[in-house]
Amino acid sequence: MGGGFSDQHAAVAAVAGYIALGASGAPVFAGGAAGLAVLIGPTAGYLIGFLAAVGTVGLLGEHGFLRTFSGAFVTIAGATFAIFAFGLAWLAAYVPGGTLLAAGFWPFLPGAVAKGLAAVLVLRLTARSDRRSA
Repeated sequence: MGGGFSDQHAAVAAVAGYIALGASGAPVFAGGAAGLAVLIGPTAGYLIGFLAAVGTVGLLGEHGFLRTFSGAFVTIAGATFAIFAFGLAWLAAYVPGGTLLAAGFWPFLPGAVAKGLAAVLVLRLTARSDRRSA
């Protein structure tokens, strides 16, 4: 592997830039929130989870996991898991344990599943289009 700036690194840098932009005051977070307080508030773990998710997709993509439907599905599921794992771990400091999943998982699961399936379909359609144009 060369020492260049890979797509994976570029993706992680883009998400880190988004987080830095929001931390600096641009209203880019949910509900127009911004500032450093967001990075220590209840949703901070989800933001860190986005970094882990992008790294996961990039790493698995560089190893060919996005070439098949099942590989893309596993990749996107792993990325979604990373977001929820970091998010819930951080959120646990803010909500009682018995309400953690009700506050930070169940309401967002249907949307995460829908977005994940859409991502897999887009990845597969893009891969087919790339093969046809090659």
